[in-house]
Formats: sequence, structure tokens, C-alpha cells
Amino acid sequence: MSAHEQYFQYLDGLPGGAEWRQALVQYKANDGEIAFKLNGMLRGCVPSNELADFFTRLRQGIRAQNVAPFKVYRMTTVNEFSAPLIPFRLTDTFPYLAFMSTSRSPLNLHTFVQNTAPPLLLEIECPEMTTLALMEGGEFGMEDEYLLGTGTRYQLLDVAHITEEVDFQVVEWDAPHKEMYKARLRVVANPKYTEGKETFKFDPTA
Repeated sequence: MSAHEQYFQYLDGLPGGAEWRQALVQYKANDGEIAFKLNGMLRGCVPSNELADFFTRLRQGIRAQNVAPFKVYRMTTVNEFSAPLIPFRLTDTFPYLAFMSTSRSPLNLHTFVQNTAPPLLLEIECPEMTTLALMEGGEFGMEDEYLLGTGTRYQLLDVAHITEEVDFQVVEWDAPHKEMYKARLRVVANPKYTEGKETFKFDPTA
């Protein structure tokens, strides 16, 4: 049994945990574009009574912690952040207001490249005891996906503006972009709402 499956089983054993697990499944499937709607609300700081219950259940599902450091990746665009990422000074930290879906491997991330803006590849260091959710315990788990909670705080380590074909990573050159960005981040603080909770411990190196 994978750590993802064990995590879903762990949630099912907690009071109310089955509802939290179902929220993770809904988020991953993006049923009715619920993930897009929720994250748009969070980025814009716009309250939504319609999504309040789902938001609460999803936050409750963020309760796994890694016992060894590991990296995850996300393919997005330069428009991902409420404030532009590029002007940040190195070593600056910032909270990300939305949930952040990530993958253990960058190999399939080219499928998430959008036409609307230059792609941004995020490489995120998760130190020991980063609080997140394992997302692949359901029927269609294939991406080795991890969900970082709303309010997670990150430190910007490095940003590269890539314009030469030979330097492109993950993204296909001229399909449709001839430029991309790569940013390295590190998780520096878990969301406050995860503190003091029992968590599922897993070894990402196993």
C-alpha cells in the first residue's frame, strides 16, 4: 500500500475524516471547477458562502508531515501570484493564499503549460515536518500529487529567466513560448490552522 493510500485510510479513521478525504478527492478531480473557484476566491480575498463548507473540510485534510526533506514541482504561469513573484528579493518570504497542487516529478508538467502567459516552473523544497496532504489515495491516483495548504509561507531562493532553447526545462521550446521562468522556493512555515493537530507521518524517500 502506498503512502497516499495509507493517508486516505488514516483520514477515514479520524472523526469526520471521511468528509475531509472526500474534499481532497473533489479538489483533485476539480468537480464543477471547484478547485479553480476556491483558489480564485482565496487569491482575491473574496468571501464565499457557497464554498465555505468545502474550504473548511479541505483545510482539515491538510494533516500529513514528511519525516525527511523532499522536493515537489508545479507548472504554472508568471500570473500565478497575487503580487508578481519576479521582483521579490532573494530570501524574502511570503504566504501563498491559495492551495497549491504539486507533483513529486516534473516530467509530466508540460501538460499544464498555458498559452496565456509565459510558463513558470516552481521547484519547492519541503523540509522535515512540512504539513500537506497526499492526494493519490483515490481511484485515479497517478501524478504523485501533494497539496500544500492555503497560508503556507515560502522563501524565494532563486529565479531564472530562460530564453534559450538549450536551457528549457520540462517545457517544450516554441510550443507556444520562447521564454520561461524557473523559481526555487522553500517552505518556511506551515499554516497556523495545522498547528497542534495529530498528523500522519510519511517517509518520502521510502
